Amino acid sequence: MRIVQLIFSSLIIMLTTTNAWSQGVRLNEVMTKNKNFYSNRQGDYWDWIELYNADEKKINLKGYFLSDDRNNLKKFELPKLTLKPNGFAVLFCSNSKVRKEIHLNFKIKSSGEAIFLSDSGGNIIDSIPALTINTNCSIARIEDGYGQWQRTTVPTPNQTNQFKTGIVF
Repeated sequence: MRIVQLIFSSLIIMLTTTNAWSQGVRLNEVMTKNKNFYSNRQGDYWDWIELYNADEKKINLKGYFLSDDRNNLKKFELPKLTLKPNGFAVLFCSNSKVRKEIHLNFKIKSSGEAIFLSDSGGNIIDSIPALTINTNCSIARIEDGYGQWQRTTVPTPNQTNQFKTGIVF
């Protein structure tokens, strides 16, 4: 009987957590104090969030949302943009409108702020905890899309996160 309960409990856990992990779009890297590391097309150094498509098929980002407010998960709706499998998208946190780039309608506090990725139903798909990050450093998932969050001194916007040492949390 104990084995049946254990199997049933494991199945329930898998079914309730698989939905979030089966979503292909993932938060992958964040820089909150971009002094002079990665600029946009105009040469401005905005903070940024990187998304990653961990799925085996293309994903259109329309209908996904980003927010820095758990009580307002639909703060910014992502535009129609297709991410290839294992593809990246860097979104600038500038609270401004710039053509040919995605600029979110909010900024990230350099003292640390949680970030939420949600679907059109308001379900949180992924999140990043509120952490203080040093200037020109980032927090990144090592392995792209699923690995543990690590503070890195080698940010990799629009590239595979390969920094294998750092502070894991």
